[in-house]
Amino acid sequence: MKTPTKVLTASVIAALCLPLSGCASAGDTTCAEFKKLDREEKNDLLESLLRQHDLSTSSMSNVLGVSAAVESYCSKSSHAADPVDKAVNWESSTW
Repeated sequence: MKTPTKVLTASVIAALCLPLSGCASAGDTTCAEFKKLDREEKNDLLESLLRQHDLSTSSMSNVLGVSAAVESYCSKSSHAADPVDKAVNWESSTW
């Protein structure tokens, strides 16, 4: 049986993918697209990024670290066309 949360999450991911060509991954979302998302959609996208890089979404340091990195990187207009995946140093062992 599907829970409302799982259905909602799937719907949000589908909604994010529709406007994106190819929709290969959450990391392909550009900073300009990221900035247009509401808070819940941003959180869902950031959690997807963590999962794509095999990182725990229940770790507060992971959530805060990826959020701060993407928000900071995407706040610069020169990065509008860059994918959000580029905002994070995925090789780092700590945030």
